[in-house]
Amino acid sequence: MTILRLGLLTLLCGALLALAYTLTRQTIDENQRSFAQQQLVSMLPFSDGVITKTPRGYSILRGGEPYGLIRQHRSSEGYGGDITLLLAYRLDGSIIRVRTLAHRETPGIGDAIDDSKSTWIYQFDGRSLSNTRWALTHQGGALDGISGATITSRAMINAIHQSLQEAANE
Repeated sequence: MTILRLGLLTLLCGALLALAYTLTRQTIDENQRSFAQQQLVSMLPFSDGVITKTPRGYSILRGGEPYGLIRQHRSSEGYGGDITLLLAYRLDGSIIRVRTLAHRETPGIGDAIDDSKSTWIYQFDGRSLSNTRWALTHQGGALDGISGATITSRAMINAIHQSLQEAANE
């Protein structure tokens, strides 16, 4: 009898979870799209810019002229798993902004990659393949790490560097 009750309780909980998921999925999807759009607009270095979708990302236009590009990049090297970021760069290859879209890094340590938690990510602004040694300072590079989050720091540096290299090879 106890097993039957536990089975029914499990079935009821599963059904309630499925119902909650079904009822909230559309709202969650809309919120994620809205957040991504807000992040995309935050990549603009000026208020009169226009963003247009391209096959490889987004183009930044100013006064109707090409100014830069925005690309999404995903790294699987994070301590907590995948890190998804947006990288905006000028046509000369220099970084305008980097923003983290999604991650599962450790709260209070690795989540410093999020600009709402820390200014750490701003160190990439203005950097390019030619003006930066893409490694942590303790490895002879030009970039500071997050204290206690070396794996996360290295994952971000590698992802940004790789994204710039891919863009340069197009």
